[in-house]
Amino acid sequence: MSYRDLTDKTNYLNQAVLNKARVDKFLLVITLPEVLRKIDVRYGEETPSKIIGDKLQMSVWGNVVPQISVPSVAVPFSGQVPKVTSFTRPSYEPVTVNFNVDSEFYNYYVIWKWLALLNDPIHSNFDDAQNSGLLDPTTNTLINPKKAEFIPKYASQITLSPMNEYNQLIGTFTFTQCFATSLNGINFNYQGSEEIVSSFTFDFSQLTFTIIP
Repeated sequence: MSYRDLTDKTNYLNQAVLNKARVDKFLLVITLPEVLRKIDVRYGEETPSKIIGDKLQMSVWGNVVPQISVPSVAVPFSGQVPKVTSFTRPSYEPVTVNFNVDSEFYNYYVIWKWLALLNDPIHSNFDDAQNSGLLDPTTNTLINPKKAEFIPKYASQITLSPMNEYNQLIGTFTFTQCFATSLNGINFNYQGSEEIVSSFTFDFSQLTFTIIP
C-alpha cells in the first residue's frame, strides 16, 4: 500500500549524515475523499481487485507551499496615507507538486480518477452521477454538487510534511477542502535512465502550519 504510518520511524530510509539533498524532502499525504475510496482498481484481468485506500502518500517537490498574505490597507488621513492591516486573508494560489510515477502507475491513477470523478471523461458528469451519492433517487437527476454539504464527497485534507536530512518529520502543512484541478502529462525518454515524472495541481480553502517538537 502506498500509505505508511508516519509515526513509524522504521519506515524511513537510512541516509548519510552529510547528505543534505532536498529534492524529495516533502512528504505529501492525501486523505482521499469519500467518493474516491469506493473505487476498485484492476491491473489486468487475472489480478485480484485492488481497493483505493483511505490515504495516498508520495514524496514531492516543486512549488509545494503557496504565498501567505495578509495585505495592508491605505487609509488617507490628515494629508498622508498611513497603512494598517486589513485583517483579511485572500484566497490562496493553487499548489502544483511534482512526483515520481510508481511502477504500477498507482499514484498517477488515483489523481487521474479523482479528476474523472469530478467530470467523467465520457459522460461529462460528476462521477457519472452513479457512485457519488448525488443522484436524486426520485427524479434520477444530478443534485447540485456545488452545495456545501457535498464538499466532503469530492474534497478532502492534504498534509505536507518537510523532512530533515535524517528523514525525520519536522513540521506539517495542513490543507483543507482540497480537490485536484489538473494532472500534467508524462514526458518519457527511453534512452535516458530517469524515472517517469509527472505533476498535479490541487486547490484548497485553508492552510495551517505546525512545527513538530
